Amino acid sequence: MFIDIDAKEPLKLLADLSRKLDNTKPLMGNIAGAMMDAVEKNFAAEGRPDWIDLTDKTKDKRKNWPGKILQDSGQLAASVNPRYDANEAAVGTNHVSAPTHQFGAKEGEYGSTKTGLPIPFGDIPARPFLKLGEDDIQEIDGIISDFLDV
Repeated sequence: MFIDIDAKEPLKLLADLSRKLDNTKPLMGNIAGAMMDAVEKNFAAEGRPDWIDLTDKTKDKRKNWPGKILQDSGQLAASVNPRYDANEAAVGTNHVSAPTHQFGAKEGEYGSTKTGLPIPFGDIPARPFLKLGEDDIQEIDGIISDFLDV
């Protein structure tokens, strides 16, 4: 005994979904854009949650203070770029100070100067700027849902 059903509509939906999954580069581009927006929000808000404030010593050395944490010259923020292909989406930077600010560093962690001063001259707390908040993750979920909507 067999049960026959009209499966034209489900099969059409599966075919539409298959066509979309053949070209995911636009999806990954939109995700990379949302990730880039998240990083820009992190810099604008000085962390989400807030980054630890600069020390008075650091503030005294800054050219432009009052200003924003991690944005004395703007080079770090400007160095962050999105990249994507059909299989992945990412944002990143090759700026030399990025790992120190993202993860933090202990005084002297990078050795010392020729005169024996520690590098860095004091502890630098982690101020993760390459970070997604819950709202960013929800936005990316929405981008994926919109893409898959057939």
